[in-house]
Amino acid sequence: MKKLWVSQITMLVTLAIFIVPGLAAGGQKASPTASGLSGTAFPSEFAGTWKRDNHNNTLTYADNQLKASNQKTYWYLSSISGNKYTITAASNSSFSASIGMRLINSNLEISGDSGSGEDNWNGTWKKQQSSQSQTQQQQPSTWTAQPAQATQSPQYWTGDGGRGMRLGILVPHSQGLNEIQEYLPVMIQGVLVSNITQYSAISVLDRVSLDRVITETLDLTYEDDLDIVSLGHVTQVGYMMTGNLIKTSTGFSLQINVTDTTPQAKTIASYSGTCTAADLDNHSAIRQASYELLTQMNVRLTARVRNELSRASAQETISAQTALAQGITAQRQGTEVAALSYYLQAAGLDPSLVEAETRLKSLSDVLSSGSAGMDMRSDIQWRNQWVARLRETEEYLVRYLRTSPAYYLIYTLPATNQVEIDYDRETATFSIELRGAPVPSWFETMKQVIGTIRSGLLATGRTEAWRLNWPSQSVITPSPFFANAATYAVVVEIINSNGTSMARQTANLQLGGWFVPDGGEQMGAIAPFFQPGTKVTFSGIDVYAVENLSLRISSINGLSPERALSQYGILVLPQNEYDSIQSVIDNGLQLENLRQFDVRFDRNRNLLRIYSR
Repeated sequence: MKKLWVSQITMLVTLAIFIVPGLAAGGQKASPTASGLSGTAFPSEFAGTWKRDNHNNTLTYADNQLKASNQKTYWYLSSISGNKYTITAASNSSFSASIGMRLINSNLEISGDSGSGEDNWNGTWKKQQSSQSQTQQQQPSTWTAQPAQATQSPQYWTGDGGRGMRLGILVPHSQGLNEIQEYLPVMIQGVLVSNITQYSAISVLDRVSLDRVITETLDLTYEDDLDIVSLGHVTQVGYMMTGNLIKTSTGFSLQINVTDTTPQAKTIASYSGTCTAADLDNHSAIRQASYELLTQMNVRLTARVRNELSRASAQETISAQTALAQGITAQRQGTEVAALSYYLQAAGLDPSLVEAETRLKSLSDVLSSGSAGMDMRSDIQWRNQWVARLRETEEYLVRYLRTSPAYYLIYTLPATNQVEIDYDRETATFSIELRGAPVPSWFETMKQVIGTIRSGLLATGRTEAWRLNWPSQSVITPSPFFANAATYAVVVEIINSNGTSMARQTANLQLGGWFVPDGGEQMGAIAPFFQPGTKVTFSGIDVYAVENLSLRISSINGLSPERALSQYGILVLPQNEYDSIQSVIDNGLQLENLRQFDVRFDRNRNLLRIYSR
């Protein structure tokens, strides 16, 4: 066994990048022809030159070639898998890199690169105009400038699209919601803001500005019964959208009204309907309401929009809007650490969600400044406030584990050529693999949360005097910053097409655990333990039933997979689903990569050692 290197892990989510240089940025051996693979080309939307605001180098795409202005070599496109593009250096066909690339709001988002400086392409790239386009743009024009939304008119609406209308959208009132559902009204507001903004020329007051106006100018004692006439006067909007969300025995009742902000409060559009929890979760009920409200506000929507608003939102949008709403709700309830975590998740899930970035930056600036509590006269009171914030962070870490998976339990089915046949008995023997792997987004979110809080603590300049060596020394006991890997009894069954169990085995699998590596406390990093996989063998299976068999994880430590997810933070997935997760791809944590290395924890030096197999 050859030792590759020893390192202190400071950023978990890039661990796979450090295992082998270029692993997450490729690390694959490829030998394409000098002109790249036949028939493989970048999307036509990539064509042209792109630049980041904070760097001088540019990227130029043409057919199947890519050129960085600061590099001499060209890169050729070798293969495409979803948003993952494998490129190979023209000067060295033995080296290739696999990098995430996708268009978001006309910008090119690149992720998964492990280079440094300008050779790290991660970030947002903006398309550069050609010299001809720039020349045309500099010429005087007699046309009146129009808002950017006007360019969407041929796609989304005909006529003026409601141009000239200014609209504020308030959080719907709610009735009968439980604690878990408290974020729903805020989510409804967010989806309505997004839909009205995207599918019309109506000017919608953004929520951050609306929240600031309500906080600074109105009596929050009456927040549930705001005077929309006064609010409309302050915000200078002519119309307000209000609503009600009521929990019923079978689901929810949703009512929404759009009224003008004159004393007469004339209603110009309204919606009333019932829906299930699933209809709210996937936004289909909100999108239906958006369509009816826009139509009543005389926005002539195209067939394309009617089709889009008749179905659920994309999963990425659903997850991002949910996390953003949960963050806003948590911040209003005073749990800032939870809010920070949700904003991080929302911004990561949908980089185009500007509101998530805005709220994240604002809250991060407050929490990392160290100023919270400085108005306290007593140093003891200031310290107590920080101890309370540290405790809130640690308790949130414990709760976060229960609601979001920290580890995947992955199972791999055998290929046909891996099945052994006993021709005399007409039975088959085969093995499956069980393996645990960390969830990159879980650890990255916690790293950023803990890092932000630690920055704020250090900014006070009082850590030594207060004897708060955090997170190396936790506030609560036991410390949430260290968890040993545990042994789980995993029951695996082979099921036939009728749902009957053909065979059953129990495997003991090492899974989970994390620690703060030496030096990692400076960044708030939590690193995971990596454990080897376990082989489970089944024998004596009827050979004629093999093609119709499936695998089922029946229990984990006696709990169903659903219960194991909520209690242990373990999510069960087949290998094909795990390997297709974008964050897994971005960090080079596909199972085939993990199989090539042995990752061991050195307790003497509190770090991970990585070996090739």
